[in-house]
Amino acid sequence: MFDFFVELDDANAAEKIATALEHLANQRSLRAIGNAVSQLNGGIKISLLRVSGVLADGKLKIEKEEGIDLPPDVPDYSFDQGELLRLQLENQSGVDLYLTLFDISTDGSIQILYPPAGAALSLPNRAKVKPDSLIFRLGGPAGYETYKIIASTEKKGPSDFAFLQQAAISRNSGAVSLATLSDWTTSQVNLWISDKVK
Repeated sequence: MFDFFVELDDANAAEKIATALEHLANQRSLRAIGNAVSQLNGGIKISLLRVSGVLADGKLKIEKEEGIDLPPDVPDYSFDQGELLRLQLENQSGVDLYLTLFDISTDGSIQILYPPAGAALSLPNRAKVKPDSLIFRLGGPAGYETYKIIASTEKKGPSDFAFLQQAAISRNSGAVSLATLSDWTTSQVNLWISDKVK
């Protein structure tokens, strides 16, 4: 779990274990959030693009992007640490939606990746977005990484969902109610990140 352990003689071991378990419960809860009765279900698509390129002046110069299709009988994507990945978000819902993209990470953290802090950006119907901020070099520890979107017809953004964020687990140590939104849905992709490094 999060590559986490405590030393046998650690005086704060119980507190550290409780914090790690709380992080795990928060991650599981966010992964499980959904709205089964929404007419928007299936309307948001998260696509994964394998990226190759070279670093020039501290920025990645993309030479190639290729979509990654998951075989129908495979539940999760599989990647090695060090691989480059880009996310593309697409609104296929029939209406404009406000998106908030979360990274539920293998290190125990939950972060809002998109849109930028303080923004509430609408993704028009049938539009796609693949911001440079959604290019990642996958890291460890090994485990499940989830990218999850909460999408709403109402103007909601990262500040409305900031209460869901949490820091990573270390080896050493104004909430919005979804029930009040007029219509909302979720979408997510799961990645298994191995302990192999490329």
